[in-house]
Amino acid sequence: MYERDPLARDAENFRFSLLSSAVEPILTRRADSVLNEEDLRKLGLARDWLADVMAGARLIAKGQSSAVSPRRAVDALVYVLSTLEAMALIATEDELLDRLRGMLAAMDRCIQQKRVAADEAPLRDMAALFRGLNQSVLSDIKNRSAYRPAPAAAQLY
Repeated sequence: MYERDPLARDAENFRFSLLSSAVEPILTRRADSVLNEEDLRKLGLARDWLADVMAGARLIAKGQSSAVSPRRAVDALVYVLSTLEAMALIATEDELLDRLRGMLAAMDRCIQQKRVAADEAPLRDMAALFRGLNQSVLSDIKNRSAYRPAPAAAQLY
């Protein structure tokens, strides 16, 4: 079975932790708040990642492939699946696809209008997803660093 390089996994964890901690506060702003260029850049990155998650879900659930690399799409889905399950956002494959479609559409509206969309449930779901993802990533990093063995005395000198 394929095992990811721990260093690459740490880098990915930090990347998603930073992205999720930057995006969640944007999504929870008051409806119709204006978004600046940096906000739009962050939302664009989050939108691209969410599109990868959606592509992974379509590939697994329906066997439908998109222009995205299948491996990247499945990796993105696997990365977020436990967070989605913990949030009880999914019950069936179709429900997952519908929720992700709604999140992508709401994100697109925010980016196109350069404003936080007016109190949309998909934005609240997305904010909760990024908050949960950030907590999951930080917990994973903390747990793995707590179990790293200390270097042997001979290795210190």
